[in-house]
Amino acid sequence: MSEFRVDKITNRDGSGFTPGITNAVDYVTIATTGNAADFGDLTEAKYAMNSVTDSVRGLFAGGVSPTTDTICYVNISTQGNAVDFGNLLAAQSDGGGCSTAHGGLG
Repeated sequence: MSEFRVDKITNRDGSGFTPGITNAVDYVTIATTGNAADFGDLTEAKYAMNSVTDSVRGLFAGGVSPTTDTICYVNISTQGNAVDFGNLLAAQSDGGGCSTAHGGLG
């Protein structure tokens, strides 16, 4: 089993993001110890996006780069770059998402 993490780190003192706005998607394998590995790239560099997942796809929506309305997804079973999924009704960032085995709930 793996877990997705989009490469966004905020310094404890609030001084900004390291390594900065990026399109990188990393993953870790929960069953073993070790460092994160490269999964692929988002369709655009951004941070503070909304995300949901099920057992098949991981979706990343909105975000800042500047604030965007794009939605992209990755197939969890195979490493690779994100693919365009569509657009939100309006640009937004810093939202949340919930999901079940049946997909995103909103």
